[in-house]
Amino acid sequence: MSQYNTMWWVNKNNSAHNDIFEVVSKIHMNTEERRERNLRSLRLYGNADLVGLAPYSFSTSALPSLPDNRVKVNVVSSMADTVAAKISKMKPRITFLTSGGDFSAQENAKKLNKFTLGVFHKNNIYKHHQAAFKDSTVFDVGALKHFIDGNEIKTERVLATELYVDEVDAMYGDPKSLHQVKYIHKEVLKKMYPNKVASIGMASNAFGNQSISNEAMKDYVVVIESWHLDDKNGRHVISLDKDTLLDEVYTRDYFPFTFMRWSDRLTGFWGQSLAERLTGNQIEINKMLRIIQKSFHLGSAFKVFLEHGSRVAKDHMNNDIGSIVYYSGSKPEYYVPQVIHPEYFRHLEFLITSSYEEAGISQLSAGSRIPGGLESGKAIREYNDVETERFALVSQGYESSFMETTKQYLDLVKEMARNGVDYQVTAQSKKFIESIKWSEVGIEDNEFIMQMFPVSMLPHTPAGRLAFVQELISANFVPQEYGLKLLDFPDLEGFANLATAAIDDIMSALEDILVKGEYNPPEPFQDLGTGLKIFQSAYLRSRAEKVSEDKLEMLRLWIESAQAILVASQPAPMPIEEGAPPAGPEAGTELAPPEMPVV
Repeated sequence: MSQYNTMWWVNKNNSAHNDIFEVVSKIHMNTEERRERNLRSLRLYGNADLVGLAPYSFSTSALPSLPDNRVKVNVVSSMADTVAAKISKMKPRITFLTSGGDFSAQENAKKLNKFTLGVFHKNNIYKHHQAAFKDSTVFDVGALKHFIDGNEIKTERVLATELYVDEVDAMYGDPKSLHQVKYIHKEVLKKMYPNKVASIGMASNAFGNQSISNEAMKDYVVVIESWHLDDKNGRHVISLDKDTLLDEVYTRDYFPFTFMRWSDRLTGFWGQSLAERLTGNQIEINKMLRIIQKSFHLGSAFKVFLEHGSRVAKDHMNNDIGSIVYYSGSKPEYYVPQVIHPEYFRHLEFLITSSYEEAGISQLSAGSRIPGGLESGKAIREYNDVETERFALVSQGYESSFMETTKQYLDLVKEMARNGVDYQVTAQSKKFIESIKWSEVGIEDNEFIMQMFPVSMLPHTPAGRLAFVQELISANFVPQEYGLKLLDFPDLEGFANLATAAIDDIMSALEDILVKGEYNPPEPFQDLGTGLKIFQSAYLRSRAEKVSEDKLEMLRLWIESAQAILVASQPAPMPIEEGAPPAGPEAGTELAPPEMPVV
């Protein structure tokens, strides 16, 4: 191997590609065991003897033939699918909170909330996170890559086998350099880098001292994208084996990926997948199932012992029910052998049970069944809560990944803004759709903090959700009208919107004044009693926060107008006629004697 500089990021003469290909090829050769481990996990999950994870070797179409009649009990796929469904069904929502900000800053934070939800919807973030989490149950890491493509922000799934880090650099889990190796069609690259057409045409698909000779791969080339984190020497390089396509300064302190791991190792960058933890059990289960299946095929048929010389009509040896067998001499003896020792089945059951215990789920959950006797919503919730405590750390890691994705998206949006692109998304607000531009948010980093709230804390079944909400209402934790919103049933949505329409209308009028500077006078049909309380509190808060005088005047005018409407709506007192005696007791009513003073 030729001499090369392992510190590829200090190479400033547009030849970093030479060092990068040498460095990554060396990492490739030193981490063969990692690739085999990931490939073995994928084989166990898919019940397929896959050749490899390179192009045209990762699917079953690359295999000659596999037996389809093999008995399978795949605990790896069963548990990976179950935990992925349980955990990734949560849709955490990022909420931006202001710390002591005025009403305007609070409203900007609400806009940022809507903006983030719009970004999530536009880029299918929840779907991408579900796929990456599923990867983490099979591979040593699940990864999502975030980048700018023209005037859009994109997220794509990245396979663990595409990523490379130096094991020495990553010993403590925080490597400074990361590489992604990908096969890309030449024509796609030529459109992306029109000034590198000649170099792209001469590039090859050779990598790691081997090349892919498949005819379908002749137009694909190996592209390595590399990042180095450093305050002074941060670099981002995209290279071929013949040329450097892109070389730029990289100023961020993180790689443009969101990583997910089933379990963190004590050392190194890569995690440990659920499939890897179950590898020994799954291999032993497969071995025992083959023995049991073969034993049943060879020895499960009954035998007839017939002594020589016995005169028995063989036609009477049949499967007829209640048949009569005539014989002379020795009676024929039917024998059903024990095909396999019962210890085999006990050991097989132990392996399956211990595998589910390793993952922290029950076989009932894997089969989407609820234990008998759990009929109330409260009982079902407590059962699920006990089960999910086993992988609480995994669940927290999944939720935290949304924080990382949101942080990177905001950084990309700001980068686009610096380049003159005002990123815009479409957000849903109750029943309305609104477009929000980044320039309309108008909030700085030091004005908010990010918090995450899982929106799936309530039970998912109608019975469980109804029982839980009834408990909240009975304990006076939430008003009844808010309980209707918590139910979130489509049939009740319209009714719930009507039940909370009065408060929504008052808040809309208050927002118009404080945010837009528009005054909408109160009307008799509004809930003015509730409105006065809200507006008076908002007025005092706004005065303390030094809101402009014109907005304070609007608030005072609204309060005075609402009070005038309430006074005018009160019934007038009955007039007293002149000369009429004062009202006294009715006739026949006994008057109580006056109380004597106490001496």
